[in-house]
Amino acid sequence: MADILTQRTSGVFMKLERLVPVLDVKDVEASIRFYCETLGFRVHDTVKWAGRTEWALLGTDKVQIMLCASNSTGDNPPSTSGQTVFFLYLDDIEGLRRALAQKGQALPRIQELRNGTAEFLLQDPDGYILWCSRTPTAQHQGFDLAGSQAETWSANQRTRHMS
Repeated sequence: MADILTQRTSGVFMKLERLVPVLDVKDVEASIRFYCETLGFRVHDTVKWAGRTEWALLGTDKVQIMLCASNSTGDNPPSTSGQTVFFLYLDDIEGLRRALAQKGQALPRIQELRNGTAEFLLQDPDGYILWCSRTPTAQHQGFDLAGSQAETWSANQRTRHMS
């Protein structure tokens, strides 16, 4: 099956330039604080309506996310109760864990995988799961990381990482 992103579209090859997730959040300001203070994002733009931040664009060197105020009501997080997972490659996973400790946050346990990567899970204020993984070293660049990570992902694994 041909890759849809490289199929001929209207006589031209389409190239996907980037993907920027839009997170539906209860409190845009609280999410801004979490992503900026925990993961080092910076605010690039915001939209306020009636004195309340309704939308924000955050970014790091290579990554962007948008935060959008949720219209959902009730106690359920907009993220469908933690069903959404974002995989983050980090150059210093241990450094992030130390930074979390300095901020008094619960320390996730780092799991070392047989392919040389290490990972742990975080949850943002709206229940989105941030699967943090050490960027593979040069010796592991050719390794099929997606296969390895898919192998480890299950409800039991998620529960074990979150504790």
